[in-house]
This record gives sequence, structure tokens and C-alpha cells, in this order.
Amino acid sequence: MSDDLPPVAEVTAWLVDALANEGDQGLWEVVWSLNLDSSPSSPEKVALARQVVFTLLREGRVVLRTAPWPKAADEGRALTDGEVALLADTDTPWFDPENAGEFIVWLTMP
Repeated sequence: MSDDLPPVAEVTAWLVDALANEGDQGLWEVVWSLNLDSSPSSPEKVALARQVVFTLLREGRVVLRTAPWPKAADEGRALTDGEVALLADTDTPWFDPENAGEFIVWLTMP
């Protein structure tokens, strides 16, 4: 990770707090939160967001859901295993929801 990015633990703490206190978060909001203090979205920011989200997913602390815009996460469905795997290689849903097509992903707490 780049030296100008916050540590994984800091981003994880931010995301867990946001989910607990603000509710569902768009997948892109993790990367956008990193844009507040530095340059626009970058591959390094997407990689950091991906690391945080996939770790929380493996730990059972988040659920990934999809719903067509502008519906909320609770109006959608859980991602399939194949869709979760696709997020490992697809960057657009991580920073550009307007161009993610039907692949709008929300993070929710279990």
C-alpha cells in the first residue's frame, strides 16, 4: 500500500463504525472516504478497500448485497459466490457506481 494511505486497521475501524452508526454503505463509499484526504480514486485505494471488505466478509462481519439504483440494500438480494468472486477482479463497483450497471453493491451488517 502507498505511504499516503491510512493503515488497514484505520479503514476497517471507519467502515465498522459507519455501518453501526449510519447504516448500509455503498461499496464505493470505502474508496470515496479515502479520497477526502488525498488524490482521486486510484488502484491502490481500490486494493485497500478490497482488502478491508474481503477481510470483514471472511470474518462474517459484513454481508454484500445488490439492488438496482436507487433501491436500498434491504430491497435487494445477497450476492452470489460468483458475484463476490467477480468483485476481486472488477474495479468499477468500488469507485464508480453510476457506471457499475446492475452491479450496485451495498455493505450491510449481518
